Amino acid sequence: MSDPLAFHAVVAGGASHLRFLNNSIEDNRLLLKVQSQIARTVRQQLSTGITTISDTVLFSIMIMSVDQSPYLLSLAPGDRYVGDFDSPVKPFGGLFWQGLIDFVPTHTSMWVHLLNARDPSSDTLPGLIDWLQVSDLLRASALLRKPDMEIQETYRLQADKAAAIRPHASEADVFPVDPHFKDIILDMKECCRLIGTLSGREDPLSPEASEFVQYRNLILYRLLSLPPGVSDICRLTALVFNYGVLYPFPDPRIQWNLIGQLGAVLFDPQHTTNEDAGLLLWAAVIGGIAAAGTMAYDSFAESVNTFAGLLRLEDWSQIAAHLESFIWLERACGVGGRNLWARALALSNKGSGYLHLASRPKAIIEEYVD
Repeated sequence: MSDPLAFHAVVAGGASHLRFLNNSIEDNRLLLKVQSQIARTVRQQLSTGITTISDTVLFSIMIMSVDQSPYLLSLAPGDRYVGDFDSPVKPFGGLFWQGLIDFVPTHTSMWVHLLNARDPSSDTLPGLIDWLQVSDLLRASALLRKPDMEIQETYRLQADKAAAIRPHASEADVFPVDPHFKDIILDMKECCRLIGTLSGREDPLSPEASEFVQYRNLILYRLLSLPPGVSDICRLTALVFNYGVLYPFPDPRIQWNLIGQLGAVLFDPQHTTNEDAGLLLWAAVIGGIAAAGTMAYDSFAESVNTFAGLLRLEDWSQIAAHLESFIWLERACGVGGRNLWARALALSNKGSGYLHLASRPKAIIEEYVD
């Protein structure tokens, strides 16, 4: 490799990846050494101006922005996921380890600024812009905010593909949202169907898996770009489903945050009086599956019982059939949904079919609500 900066950046990237796997002293020492080399070279190149910044400099700064999350690494792998979702796509796209990244704010802000300021013709390194887009999406997920980067070419092409295979608009009629949001919902439904086509052959490196990853990334980008305060029950429930099933992010704080926000809306009559009971039941079930193991679980279970009663649904098979009209994946949500319904019955003394949930500490989700 003729470019020393590119060489050091690649070595730093490899050392960073190895740290997530074994966190050895040797890997940490190597990473610190190459980072010092990168910092020295980047400072020299930045002194010549920012409009001509090369892909290699951007890549190097992005690598410098990557750090480990001590909190997430302190958790057992299973404890990084909360709730009763059973997503079959956790290995896809390397999300199970990429989600453990902490992005250094100063370095991240720097590469985003430089990317926006430089001449677009400087884009010459294949795959770099795509990886920057993915990194920005990871950071936006951790913060539950709109991504900083504008949508790039790969996602624009994916958006065209999504529009071509999007289900009929009538499948989103049950959602009281604007046409743009309905398109996102329809894409989520199609993404669930794609998971079905991968059944039994979920090779994370297959072309089909790569296509799925780009599809779900586009969906998440658009979901995070929706403004808060508009169609909040639909928006928050879609995000909970997304982080539980389509984009299973290994950070429990994200779902705790969303559960708190969803509960604040769902349990407040001022927000639900004019909402359709069918929509509220879907939101309560998805929120309840995510809330398994938290202090909010019983509140969601009671809401499920209330809304099911309004719809005169008396058993789980009826509820599951109802949920199929919304965003639902039986393979990932079925067991959690049945557990939730059993808990709802137990709380209402209508039945004794409570299914014991695996013991785990109950999280106080309010601590994670902004």
